[in-house]
Amino acid sequence: MMPPHKAVHSLRRLANDRVLYTVCGVILEELFFGEQGQWEQLGHPVLTPRLQVFRDVLCNALVPKLLQELLNTILERNEAVEATVRFTAVQLLLVPGVTKLAVGHFPEPFYAPILSAIAESAAQLQTLDLRGVWVREMHKFYLCKVIRRIHTIRHLTLRYTSDDEILAIVGKHCPQLETLDISGSENISESGIRSLYEKRINDVFKGFNDCAKTLKVVDIGGPGAQHLPQLSLPSLQLIIDKCPLVTSIGNLAAWALNSAEIVFMKMQLELSNTDLTLHDYGSLEQGEGFIILLQEEDHEE
Repeated sequence: MMPPHKAVHSLRRLANDRVLYTVCGVILEELFFGEQGQWEQLGHPVLTPRLQVFRDVLCNALVPKLLQELLNTILERNEAVEATVRFTAVQLLLVPGVTKLAVGHFPEPFYAPILSAIAESAAQLQTLDLRGVWVREMHKFYLCKVIRRIHTIRHLTLRYTSDDEILAIVGKHCPQLETLDISGSENISESGIRSLYEKRINDVFKGFNDCAKTLKVVDIGGPGAQHLPQLSLPSLQLIIDKCPLVTSIGNLAAWALNSAEIVFMKMQLELSNTDLTLHDYGSLEQGEGFIILLQEEDHEE
């Protein structure tokens, strides 16, 4: 009988795994046996001189794209890799040239340190996913600090953590933003939505900011939408009117719009020259099973 066929791993994957294990091994060795004293499981270590030398070696040996791949691979293994190791990897590998970061899930004691590490890095991030960091009021300062420093960001995920203040900072400091995921956030009002695209000084309207010209997707639905009574028709209409490139505002459950608003919005879309189309699914019985989706359609000429 022929032996069972087994795929041969590529040389790239083998090399990547080897470097990955080496990085994790060096971090663990320094945490356990370094000169900084005994490691505490929930401690927040800084880069030791030896780890700083190791970072310089990696930066000289590998291009930023490979460092980015290593970092995100370590971060996505939140069940297999200790949080302290993943946090140290962020300090070690988040260097200039890294453009994509998906932080993954961290215990709450790590929220402030991980956000501080991202803010202090010199990475030119274009994609930042913080869905695994559910920021509370005590950590809000650190999240705002991150947002103020990611001027090159294009895709930003802030699920369950956004409010009007955070949206105002996003609108002011993220001039290239194309995709914003704030689904599940309960503390957003029409004022917060306006601050995404309006310039205001001392609460006086001074025009529109760059986000109004670049935003394509604003996801404001998902779990938590039932707590957003203020985000009904006027807020959705504002996004459509003021951000001409927007092609999706995500999903909103039945409680977000009543039937009269749905009919009115369909009429508005039909009368406008927008590329947005309103789709409804299910029924309004008991306020369940109904979802609205604004999305782009391909139009045949």
